[in-house]
Amino acid sequence: MRDETVDVIDALDALVRRYVAEEGNRTPPRRFLAPRAARVFEAAEQVCEWRLGRKALSEDNEAPPVPLDQLNSIADILACLKRIRKSVHTWNEQAGRQGYLDYISLFFEQMQRSRPRLARDST
Repeated sequence: MRDETVDVIDALDALVRRYVAEEGNRTPPRRFLAPRAARVFEAAEQVCEWRLGRKALSEDNEAPPVPLDQLNSIADILACLKRIRKSVHTWNEQAGRQGYLDYISLFFEQMQRSRPRLARDST
């Protein structure tokens, strides 16, 4: 079975290539990704396109559009993608081949637990 972290890295690499090509006014290269890596790519690309102000975050338009003064540039998106890719490598070196996935799972669990408290605090 293919390691999930490899799919994350492959998707991030493909996204970086896609936005580097766009930044240089070139056609993005064809991407050949495993099915799981393709799903990661598509989900992350949707967020990138939303942050660029090009697409809704979801098909049901539940998430509001990004305010014009908070839109990201392609350079911003590339910097974020490269930082995430570096984080994947760092966490895998420190905690083994599933290190990043374990870290990010814990991060989202903590965010979920703090979310109701944040909502209460803002009222």
